[in-house]
Amino acid sequence: MSDVALVAGRGGAHLGDEIAGLLGLPLNTVRHDGGDAGEEIKLSVVENVRERDVFVVQGLGGLNAAGAPAVNDRLLELSLIVSSLRRASALRITAVVPYYAYGRQTRKLQSRVPVSAADVASLLEEMGVDQIISVDLHQRNIAGFFSPSICVDDLTCVPAAAAFLWKRGLQQPVVVSPHATGVPRAQAFLGALKALEARRLHEAAEAAAAAPSGGGSPLPLPAEPPKLAMLLSREGKKASRKALELIGSVDGCDAIVVDDMIDSGASLVRAARELIARGAARVFAFATHAVCSEGALERIAGCDAELVLITNTIQQAALPRDHPVRRKLVVLSAAPVIAHHIYSIVGPDGCNLQRPDIDPHAFVHAMHGTDEAHPGSPGAQSPVPHGGGSFEADEADACGAPPELVLQRPAPAPRGGKSLAASFEEDEADACGT
Repeated sequence: MSDVALVAGRGGAHLGDEIAGLLGLPLNTVRHDGGDAGEEIKLSVVENVRERDVFVVQGLGGLNAAGAPAVNDRLLELSLIVSSLRRASALRITAVVPYYAYGRQTRKLQSRVPVSAADVASLLEEMGVDQIISVDLHQRNIAGFFSPSICVDDLTCVPAAAAFLWKRGLQQPVVVSPHATGVPRAQAFLGALKALEARRLHEAAEAAAAAPSGGGSPLPLPAEPPKLAMLLSREGKKASRKALELIGSVDGCDAIVVDDMIDSGASLVRAARELIARGAARVFAFATHAVCSEGALERIAGCDAELVLITNTIQQAALPRDHPVRRKLVVLSAAPVIAHHIYSIVGPDGCNLQRPDIDPHAFVHAMHGTDEAHPGSPGAQSPVPHGGGSFEADEADACGAPPELVLQRPAPAPRGGKSLAASFEEDEADACGT
């Protein structure tokens, strides 16, 4: 039986806390000592990891304490953590990298340029990583940059996002890929919506069969199946501008723009504007990774999308209560799918691991500190403690400020303590109190 240890770097503390609670593990801290004038990273893993199965949670994105992009800092920190674990005789080291940085640089299209995604893989492998767990890789061929001895598991939050939007009463949904390379991702989302519709019809049929003769409600009619569409860029009248061409129809439908990340937000703004112009009744958007470079949140707040759904694979800075994006942006947690996967890897051999008591694709809000459902919502209840800290929300906000936009790190879960999953409800009220 293996003894499992969970370690988190600065870029994974928020997600590591949630995963630790779901698995009933303590989150082992990484102590950062003050560097010299050159701002070198100096760290140490506090707990003994000899002959233990270690999972290191580190997102390769977000901002540092000074508000500057921290991609390279996070990558170097992960490498040093893995090195320290390897030198401390850890049995196996699994890097949980929800957002794989440099994932867009997978090809050499001109001379004298690196293939950065492959170089990151070489760095992690050289430092001693035995396995990689990531979420919605930009391109799945990134797994091929690692040697055959390194297992790369690419998880997805698509089913959770599809379930979240399904609960909002979609009418004639059309899944839209904003570019040609994103069609496989949109097809996966389409498949998740079809599976939800099939399950609805199956449950209705079972309920009708179990009802007394003549006493059951009539079977619901099958809804119009979700469809797929795609936006393609083409040269406009001006060389500096590109127009969008829609392959498919969204007239009178609810359009769902599906992508793997939001960086500047410009593509989402253009896509939403084009879909509304083509007659879409409502526009929703889902992207797993919110890179959110400078100005992205302002663009999201002003775009034509009714709701933008992201996950907490990248830790975001706290936003002011009156920031307009709070009414539009909803953050789901990637912790359930990651926790279930960690449990499936270790299984019953994990002597100190508990099975997560939540569905791996449950759409759980990324909650931190003490949170409360918006007053008047179906899921409103007394605040549920999450290990300390507090959530400061503007309860006067008509839609309820999404709690997931204030990211505070709770105290580590005690070994063998109660799981955070006990405080999650799969059907809790969504961020807008519907």
